[in-house]
Amino acid sequence: EDGWNGTLTSEFTREALGADDNGQAMTLDLRSYFPVFPRHAVVAARVAGAASWGDLVVRRQFSASGSGPQLLGFDFGSDAIGLLRGLSEDAIVGTRAAVVNVDYRFPLQQIERGVGTWPAFARVLHGAVFVDAGHAWDDAFRSSEVTVSLGAELSLDAVVGYVLPLTFTAGGAWVSHDRGVVGFARVGRAF
Repeated sequence: EDGWNGTLTSEFTREALGADDNGQAMTLDLRSYFPVFPRHAVVAARVAGAASWGDLVVRRQFSASGSGPQLLGFDFGSDAIGLLRGLSEDAIVGTRAAVVNVDYRFPLQQIERGVGTWPAFARVLHGAVFVDAGHAWDDAFRSSEVTVSLGAELSLDAVVGYVLPLTFTAGGAWVSHDRGVVGFARVGRAF
């Protein structure tokens, strides 16, 4: 698809409706995919943000970090927007969070094979190089505290149990602010 697609979600918590206090939260997730060379390669871009305000008791915390897949949908969990590969989900947390991700994804090998009659089938091996940048804060955004993650990953698209499509990913990332090089793995695409 051309252009940017995304989701905006909001949550309102009110004492009048039985909650402990009053608060609000919003998340925004925008994504776009641009075809590039070679055939089937893309530049994938994502911008996401989350904010929570109101009484402290009901104010949400959001993570800007984590290596897990980011699903496009209705989510107010702490991991609703975070994707700084090479960091745990609880590494960068605040009542406000923002993340930018850019991937160059390219095919490596069209496998289309299984082993005998085992219920597993390897489809495509592909690679990606990426840059992630994000920050979470409570009071004021400080550009000097933005964390950057640069790295690469290999992914295998497979079919398990003859019907369940899965993507298995492993990679490595250099993370700024003296965190060094870190490995990670996940089931699913980054976004």
